[in-house]
Amino acid sequence: MTRRALAAGLAVVLGGCAREPAPPSIDVEAALDAAASARAAGTPAGFVRADSLYRAVLASEPEQPEARYGLAGLAVDSRRLWTAQWHLLRLLHAQPEHAGALSLLGLIAYSQQRQGDAIPYLESLAEQRALRFDEAVALADACNGSNRFAQAESLFVSVLERFPESEPARESHVREGLGYARWKQGRLEEAAADLSRAAETGGAPSTGLLLATVLSDLGRPDEAAAALPDLTVDEARGQGILGDYVVLRNRLRLRAGDEEEIRAGVQEVERIAPELPDQVNVPHLLTQMRKHLGDLDGARAASRMHAAAIAAKDRRDDSRAERELLDGAELERAGEAEGALAAYRRGLEVAPDNLNLLCAAGGLLSELGRSDEAREMFARIRALPGGDQLGRVFLMAGADLRRRGLPAAAARRFELAAARLPSDPEPVFLQAIALTEAGDWEAALKVAELLDRPLVVPAR
Repeated sequence: MTRRALAAGLAVVLGGCAREPAPPSIDVEAALDAAASARAAGTPAGFVRADSLYRAVLASEPEQPEARYGLAGLAVDSRRLWTAQWHLLRLLHAQPEHAGALSLLGLIAYSQQRQGDAIPYLESLAEQRALRFDEAVALADACNGSNRFAQAESLFVSVLERFPESEPARESHVREGLGYARWKQGRLEEAAADLSRAAETGGAPSTGLLLATVLSDLGRPDEAAAALPDLTVDEARGQGILGDYVVLRNRLRLRAGDEEEIRAGVQEVERIAPELPDQVNVPHLLTQMRKHLGDLDGARAASRMHAAAIAAKDRRDDSRAERELLDGAELERAGEAEGALAAYRRGLEVAPDNLNLLCAAGGLLSELGRSDEAREMFARIRALPGGDQLGRVFLMAGADLRRRGLPAAAARRFELAAARLPSDPEPVFLQAIALTEAGDWEAALKVAELLDRPLVVPAR
């Protein structure tokens, strides 16, 4: 659903709300000024005072834009980002082109790595005015994260042209993003040049890793080894680059042919392999290293691990399973629960470890009151890597369905996530948004009441 359609739907519902008898009017301008002053004080008491004044304005003039934007700002100030986003979305129904709301929504979604949500807000903002540095970089990064590499490249080039005097850290980030976009488009020499510039201007370890990867792809292993940062396994883990870093480092060791280094690499790869069950290149690399050392039994064992990892990935990614998941979600939307369950079970026959199918079947069985069968599905989820955190599993399943354009099914997954994560506002917000995308505006507003609560002074 487009942003304008969302705003129109909210307008219908909120317009209906506005027809109820209004409370006594207040001096809106004075209340807004007082709220702004209270917020500027930056104290808990000031925030509570501002919150009360903004709500008083909204009670007098429902959906008054400045008051709604003020509540969103207060939520940002108090680190309640999911609440802030709900206020901003409501603001867009009153002023669909509100630049402040579009900017904040885009930047918050980007900060939460929700690239698909960030892009439409920032693109809408770009239609109104030139983007600031942070907005333009957020949009370019989000395009990279959404495989829109040509658009990301164009945006990064524009940033370098418009902000030529950026501080080194900001320029490094832009050049790394540009190099990544060009690498993904197969323009390796240009990517290497961009990433070299990024490294020179203070790039992070990820910059060096990406540069080394590109140089390795270009067939320049000595330069790649020189560019690769010297990190311990713990440091690479802390940077979030453990798998890619260890694999590239040991590929370069293998290519150099130093047996002592390769033996050390075998131990390193074996030590991290349990942390990376989904990376099929890890056992493949181990097979090559052991074969190089003449350890044929070890190579055969690693090869079996590689085959098992590929088989597991194929079971998860089976195209038939994906079709059954989509068919089941469509049947759920049509109210055909038994047909949906049959589709999910067919999918699980070919992909028994598919988390999305297990979540779909377990969630639907739970809704139908078939608790024993639901518990069986949840037990299967818990037996998988990461499956012990069932609330997060349902959250990921909902996000996947929403990306596939199935918001009604996504909303049900988010509801299950919210029940298992009672102190986490994320599934509540995502359930509300999925409901709006499914056209159930009143249900979305009801769900979002959990986010829109008055501030109180915290107890000492």
